[in-house]
Amino acid sequence: FSRETTFERNLIDPSELEAEIRELSAALGSDLRSEKVWPKNIRIKLRRPDFETITRSQKIERPTRIDAELAELA
Repeated sequence: FSRETTFERNLIDPSELEAEIRELSAALGSDLRSEKVWPKNIRIKLRRPDFETITRSQKIERPTRIDAELAELA
C-alpha cells in the first residue's frame, strides 16, 4: 500500500511538508484499516526539483494503522 503526490510547486516550508505527510498518512491509514492490513515497514520518498530522489525505510516495531502514528514514522 502506498500514497504519493506531485505538488504544483516546491514545498520549502517544513510545516507545509508535514501537513502533506499527515494528509497522505490519513489516506494510507484508511486503506490499511479497510483492507485489515498491518504494515511491518514504512518508506518515504522525496524527489527534489533537480529530480534527485531520497528514500528512507524502516521496520516498524509495533505495526500500526493509526494515521498520526504513520505520519510520525514518516
